Amino acid sequence: MTRGDLTTVQRHVGALSDFPPEYLDAYKAVSRLTAAVLTEDSSALLQELDSIFGPREKKLEEKKTERNPPPDELKHIPISQEELLTQVNIPIESMTLPNGLRVVVSPDRAAPVATVGVYYNIGFRIEPRGRSGFAHLFEHMMFQGSANAGKMVHIKAINSSGGVLNGSTHYDVTNYYESVPSNALNRVLWLEADRMRALKVDDENLRNQRDVVKEEVRVNVLNQPYGGFPWLDLPPIAYRNWSNAHNFYGDFNDLDAATLDDVQNFFKTYYAPSNAVLLILGDVDTDEGFKLAERHFASIPSGPQPAPRTLMSRRRSRSAAGLWRKNSARYPASRLAIRRRGG
Repeated sequence: MTRGDLTTVQRHVGALSDFPPEYLDAYKAVSRLTAAVLTEDSSALLQELDSIFGPREKKLEEKKTERNPPPDELKHIPISQEELLTQVNIPIESMTLPNGLRVVVSPDRAAPVATVGVYYNIGFRIEPRGRSGFAHLFEHMMFQGSANAGKMVHIKAINSSGGVLNGSTHYDVTNYYESVPSNALNRVLWLEADRMRALKVDDENLRNQRDVVKEEVRVNVLNQPYGGFPWLDLPPIAYRNWSNAHNFYGDFNDLDAATLDDVQNFFKTYYAPSNAVLLILGDVDTDEGFKLAERHFASIPSGPQPAPRTLMSRRRSRSAAGLWRKNSARYPASRLAIRRRGG
């Protein structure tokens, strides 16, 4: 490292003054490493580097102190919890379409990105008895194509737009989302509306995705040490109500017994607009979001109202315990569940 190199370092250090301090820290580390590797006796050179970085680091520290006063100074800034909450401004507007679809729009122009989420009121606890695993099965079915977007078209359209997508099944909801550059928002809403209106529920997709779900359970649960413990093993002991106690992944007998009519009826009942919420977030105007929702979703017929589920159960009169043997687990494990009101 020559004198000219040090001049270059000095110039770079000056240019980094407008960047976060982490940039300077990284550049200092690289410069010191270069000096140590390329110079037999690097002590003098390291001292010169420190003299270059030192003043700049001191200025950055002073700026940091100005921006972030010490805790003692913060104590003298009067602000109540109510005042703090009023400073948080997240615009949220909602409406309900005639078919029952609830639409929520929350504009945020911080980046040219829009996120669409569709939440269906069907989860592990709500699936009907004898149809265990259907909520999770349909999370897979929703990516198998629809009337106007064949298999993989939905995924490829989002990925080719520079976006990401996924879905997940929870206790009471199943959700699907896409985050894309905001100029692809119209495309995303069209895709979501098409599979809400006419998902491709046929024998081929049912057989294929039923096998996929069963293999997923085998690999991720049954063949794993402590697989399913405690979240699959504990509910049957902690709850007396089938909705809370059954195997959320689905009993293989229930999945194998499912007919095409069963699956189609499940879709018509739980994947109707009247059982869903559409979220449009990010770089979108509120009125524009509502207009797009009406354009794509208003013509979808409302489905039958799902039968209400009883998610509460009688209180146990005494504690309960269970013992499970898992050959793949080398050491014992225990879990304690304390049952609160309900459930």
